[in-house]
Amino acid sequence: MRYDHDGTGEAEFTHDVTTDGLHLDIYRDDEKDATEYITPPLPAADALDRAEDHYSQQSRTVY
Repeated sequence: MRYDHDGTGEAEFTHDVTTDGLHLDIYRDDEKDATEYITPPLPAADALDRAEDHYSQQSRTVY
């Protein structure tokens, strides 16, 4: 699982949460398997809190 943000847009695999919103990339066997969109665009300062809340909720889910 990977939440990512790069406000400069310089990193190859990151996105700016202030324009793209927060999403989660899910990888299996080193390949992207799915993307889950979590929020619409939001301030970068709020994105970490939202990602932590989302991760906490997901870690309680048994697959």
